[in-house]
Amino acid sequence: MRWTKEKYFLETSELLKLAGPLIASNLAFTLLGSFDTIFMGRVGPIELGAVGVASTLFLATSTIFRSTVGATMILVSQAFGANDKDLIRKRFQQFICLALLLSPIAFLLPKLFAWYFTITKPDEIVKALALSYMTIRSFGLPFSLFSKTISSFMLGVGNSKIPMAVSWTTVFVNVIFNYLLVFGKLGAAP
Repeated sequence: MRWTKEKYFLETSELLKLAGPLIASNLAFTLLGSFDTIFMGRVGPIELGAVGVASTLFLATSTIFRSTVGATMILVSQAFGANDKDLIRKRFQQFICLALLLSPIAFLLPKLFAWYFTITKPDEIVKALALSYMTIRSFGLPFSLFSKTISSFMLGVGNSKIPMAVSWTTVFVNVIFNYLLVFGKLGAAP
């Protein structure tokens, strides 16, 4: 098969239709912790340090869980390629159950983070603030697991635009709540 200029541009545009939203989705997930850090920089250096350490540690930990349920995409896409609707449904249900089984671990993560800080011995104020931040983020992990499972399902059936929209909506909601809660706006206590 000979590649013509038209064939090359057609293939490239098809690839970008799928990959562009994936790139944007991954950027959005990374920006969640970054915006937390940016907002805390306006509060003070200790708070900034605490959230910087905490968001990095939480991102590393949560990536393990999110990658596990992200395998939904692989198995669903195989079933989708085989045009096996029953297998698509079965794979999706299996990964929803996996997300449900992994969710209680999120409530154990604050203990793991506390143990980590016992070993690394940071400043007590940084430790307390970082643990508070990571505890709040840990309680949101079950929602993140279900969201990742559903996004991976959507990607497996070839829809990358809805997961991108959900990812960016999450970023914008996070920025709004950061503004309200960090700075105590609209009656929210800082």
